[in-house]
Amino acid sequence: MKRYAQELTQALLNLNTPGWQYESLTCHHVEPIAKLLPGNLGVQTAERLGRLVRYPLVAKQAKGDLFHILDHSHAHLIDSLTPERTLITCHDIIPLLASRGKIDIPVTPNARRNFPKIIANLERARAVLAISESTKANLLEYTKIPAEKIHVVYYGVNPRFTATPPNGQTREQERTGVLAEYKIPADARVLMHVGTTGRYKNNPALVKLLHALDPNTYLLRVGAPFYDDEEALVDSLGVRSRLIQAGKIYDDARLAAHYRAADLFVFPSIWEGFGWPPLEAMACGTPAVTSNVASLPEVVGSAGVTVGPHDHAALAAAVDSLLKDTSRLEALRVQAVAQAARFTWERCGSQTQAVYEKVTR
Repeated sequence: MKRYAQELTQALLNLNTPGWQYESLTCHHVEPIAKLLPGNLGVQTAERLGRLVRYPLVAKQAKGDLFHILDHSHAHLIDSLTPERTLITCHDIIPLLASRGKIDIPVTPNARRNFPKIIANLERARAVLAISESTKANLLEYTKIPAEKIHVVYYGVNPRFTATPPNGQTREQERTGVLAEYKIPADARVLMHVGTTGRYKNNPALVKLLHALDPNTYLLRVGAPFYDDEEALVDSLGVRSRLIQAGKIYDDARLAAHYRAADLFVFPSIWEGFGWPPLEAMACGTPAVTSNVASLPEVVGSAGVTVGPHDHAALAAAVDSLLKDTSRLEALRVQAVAQAARFTWERCGSQTQAVYEKVTR
């Protein structure tokens, strides 16, 4: 959650609230270990020592009236702090939901073993910030955290994600350049998806969607590579030539250009704690078709189209209908920008600050 930490910290500093000062503590790997041990073993061991040994020691030395752990995966740091003066942001409890059978995705033995410990530490905190009403509802159903201790504070979207290209180009000119980069035909219908390695991202639904659509429809995908079984599905359905894997894009301006180049953003996740990519896409004026579960209806609102994550026929029908209805597509572009404008880091910062003040009264 590096983006969340950076954006929230800057938003809090920009508020310049009288009487408040902020200090950031970050987790660093134990680099000498990474060099001593071979390959991934060294990297993983260095990361683990940093997270479980170095970071708690640094936290134990921290001085402050209030502590905010910005990622629930670091909830163990509460042992080094004062629980009565500690807040934790919970981004999702997907591993717990999966282990309880709420969502049908595999759970690693490590996650099955460690996530209950995270929940126990969340229950010890003075307050918990949930990034959506959906995440709050999950916490209320699956933990012992009382409702009055859970505060919903949405993410923001960085202003670099905008519907107008920043370099003087028109959207069509920019689109032409992006499509040419990936050798996508200029007259193609272009879908986009941004995803991590999580199985809850529902990549098979994307592949089946591409197979169901017009052969002049392409999927421009940004993010982590597919799993082997997902790659096999791509080949078995014969859509390899229309699936463009762009890899990870870390530059916001470049990512925004990709969003603007797409006709539609498609996000059929089985579950989400929030759903940043569709929000970024909408801020760039690209309508989103998402799942109708968890936090996604909160994020896209009436500016998006939602369908069941396992209803592949409905997903294909919704996408095909929008691509053929240019007037509705243009109307959704306008609504998408307006919906995304509701989510700002300034608002996130001020609402977080309000929680700080409430718990320190």
